[in-house]
Amino acid sequence: MTGPVGAGKSHLLAWLVQYGGTRSGEGGDRRLHAVAPLAGASVRGATWLLADDLRVAARAPGELVEAVAADTRRTVLGVADLHAAHRPEAVVEQALRTRHAMLLCR
Repeated sequence: MTGPVGAGKSHLLAWLVQYGGTRSGEGGDRRLHAVAPLAGASVRGATWLLADDLRVAARAPGELVEAVAADTRRTVLGVADLHAAHRPEAVVEQALRTRHAMLLCR
C-alpha cells in the first residue's frame, strides 16, 4: 500500500492490526497473520520478526518463504516502515515475495 502523506496508510494499518488479528467467522482463520515494524531491519531481521509472529521456524528468508508457501491458505503480512529497512528491495525479494502471501506495507 502506498500513497501520499495524509492519505490514511498508517490509520488503515493500525485498524488492520487491531481488528485484522482477530478470528474471522469463516473457519476461525485470522485475517492478518503477521505484523512487523521494519525500520532499520535487515533481511534476516525481517525474516525473524515475521517468522516469530507467524509462529513458524525460519532462520533464513528461504525458510520463511517455504513455510508460508507450505500453507495452502492466503497469508496476509502487515509490514510497517519498509522504506526505512536496511536494503528494503532485498527484504521484498528475499523474505516477502511468495505466491501465497499478500503484503500490506507502509
